[in-house]
Amino acid sequence: MAPIVFYGEHTASLSLYLDGLGPDLANKIAILPPSDLTKDFRHLSAAGLVVYVRGFEHVVRSGLDDALERLGVPRAWFTDDDLIALHGEQPGFQYYNRERVGRFANRMLALVGTTPALCERLGSFHATVLHWPCVLDEALVPAAAAARSPPPRVGVVGGDFRRSGLRELVMPAIEGMPDAELIVAQPISSGISRATVLPFEPEFRRFIDAWRVAGPNILAHPPGRSGNIAVKGAGTLLASLYLGAVPVVADEPAFAGLGRPEGVIRVAADVAQWRAAFLELSDPEARARHFGSLAAYCRTAFPANGPRQTIDLLLARTAPLGPAAQARLQTSQRMAWRPKLSYRAAAITRTMLSSIQSQ
Repeated sequence: MAPIVFYGEHTASLSLYLDGLGPDLANKIAILPPSDLTKDFRHLSAAGLVVYVRGFEHVVRSGLDDALERLGVPRAWFTDDDLIALHGEQPGFQYYNRERVGRFANRMLALVGTTPALCERLGSFHATVLHWPCVLDEALVPAAAAARSPPPRVGVVGGDFRRSGLRELVMPAIEGMPDAELIVAQPISSGISRATVLPFEPEFRRFIDAWRVAGPNILAHPPGRSGNIAVKGAGTLLASLYLGAVPVVADEPAFAGLGRPEGVIRVAADVAQWRAAFLELSDPEARARHFGSLAAYCRTAFPANGPRQTIDLLLARTAPLGPAAQARLQTSQRMAWRPKLSYRAAAITRTMLSSIQSQ
């Protein structure tokens, strides 16, 4: 097993930061998507370091983190969002109040954030906060911009918190462009007309494959309304690059200082500016120029060795591998650990409710 094991789903929250690592760094890392917690515990017991990804409610409520602590397995927490900011805004984040986040952070050897602004917020919970930037996955970069007809094909991805920006800016901007096409991700498609709706795809590479078939040549990123906006990163630029599309983005902190030299069209909350950007990119030659600038910028800004210092610092804190890891594995087997009864009962209840709601 690799020294560092990321315990989380292989979504964009990991793909944008791990998939493009150079071989020397990638060989130090493994990803274990959560499945059966009892089996997961045995796998994790042999790790040099377990890095929890984003949500941690399940590892706390189940007792998994307690069990790993008893074994002497170091743990860290990786997040690309401020979960406390999301606590009062989005379903599924009710657990993440300041007290619980602080208590969990105190158990970790380090916290890992994906932007300097997020790292600054995490610094209120821990003395060791490390920055892990986006990493370009060269294998996903197309040779050129999407070869589509001149009319703009505008794709919009993002969470529900961007729906108002989609409705108030992007849609009015394309209403006066009869040839324009709109492609929208399912999470923000409710109430959106004249759009091709693509289902939500959590696995990042499958998402890229599906959206390439749909073929947007512009990726619009309308402004969002959330307390989390200030700490979000520029992963949208990589997604745009992988799709062969040119990014048209809101004037948000993630894109501060970026503009046309970097292949990014940053616009204010003004319908006329969004329409002007879409009209400009109706020209395939303009798209090709911007796409070339975007590719050059991403190769410079998100190199394969970008997180090297952070990875080296984490490696320096890993538990011994080899015979010591085998001994931890054997101890974990003797422990015969299972999730807490209260957690198992709650999981059964959730399954039953889900079954009833689907009927």
